[in-house]
Amino acid sequence: MAALNEMIDDSDLCIFILGSRYGSVSPREGISFTELEFTRAIERELPVLAFTMHSDHPVTVDAIETDVKGQE
Repeated sequence: MAALNEMIDDSDLCIFILGSRYGSVSPREGISFTELEFTRAIERELPVLAFTMHSDHPVTVDAIETDVKGQE
């Protein structure tokens, strides 16, 4: 978590490129690393640019979670 905060703290702005999956979850906080980064950027009042994947964007097979734990 400290390294994540350092990266955000050393930034002038944050750019997020978001797909349709929630992403890896921090075992300690129980939320995604992306959400932690976003929250830190907002706390620091950094400008945030967020880009989301269009619903028509083709998703390749290798990008799909195939195990139950990953799908949850």
